[in-house]
Amino acid sequence: MVRVDLEDATDALAEAARAATGPGRSSNVHRAISATARALLPLFGIEARKDREVSAAVSQYLITPGWVAPDTEQLLAAALDWRLGDRENLDDLLESSRVFHERVRALFASLDANLQFRLVPITKPAPALAQTPATPVADLRGVACPMNFVKAKIALERIAVGETLDVLLDGGAPTDNVPASFTEQGHQILSITPEGPSFRVSVKRAK
Repeated sequence: MVRVDLEDATDALAEAARAATGPGRSSNVHRAISATARALLPLFGIEARKDREVSAAVSQYLITPGWVAPDTEQLLAAALDWRLGDRENLDDLLESSRVFHERVRALFASLDANLQFRLVPITKPAPALAQTPATPVADLRGVACPMNFVKAKIALERIAVGETLDVLLDGGAPTDNVPASFTEQGHQILSITPEGPSFRVSVKRAK
């Protein structure tokens, strides 16, 4: 999924560079920005496709932690304005779009086996919010494999080492596969408790 969007953005940038100024270039710049913005979202369990949803997710998962430059927010806003007819063209954003694309491609290339970026953030990440005393819950009922494990893994990484996360899963493959994947990564499954047709999996973060 990531590679498809990245290749689509690469093609769009090439077509925009070849096109004369006007609708053809702006359309391809918009396509490049949108595809680049979507590319890494599956790594965070996000399946957004609408421009506003994509922009919000990029802001939360890539801009705020410092993985991409802060001015990416203005780039995404300009692309949305053009699509809505509030901006005449995107001709002047071809180079900015290329820089954004190169950064996202570099982030993807830097992923380790645990889907963590090995690059250094561009800016200092915002301070993390304090954890609440209650055990956090990730309700992933209705989410199919393997996206349910991606989302569960992201939720687990938001808590401190040694703390516990409860994951709500459908019976069958989700309850079989997600705990097994956590165990493979070294985390501890404390319990698997049936709750009606679903299950509550309690997992303790080990690292």
